[in-house]
Amino acid sequence: QESGKLKMKALVISDRKEIIDFVSPLLKEKGFDLIHYKWIIKALDNIEEIQPDVVVLSAVEYPRHWKTLAGFVQSGIGGNDVKMIVWM
Repeated sequence: QESGKLKMKALVISDRKEIIDFVSPLLKEKGFDLIHYKWIIKALDNIEEIQPDVVVLSAVEYPRHWKTLAGFVQSGIGGNDVKMIVWM
């Protein structure tokens, strides 16, 4: 915590090093703590505990599961007002 403020959390889901290397510094620069998962199903299992402020993932990497995760996030189970960043 800085000055009584809670740090924001970003959940990054990817198995590709180049994506992690690109996204991580951008999120850190904006003040996010990073939580990284390689497997979307594991992230889905833990999203309620993680309570991220933003979720970043690739629809190309996870073509069958990204919509399920987005629906889960929108349901409020992972927290309120969670932002999704999905690239195609």
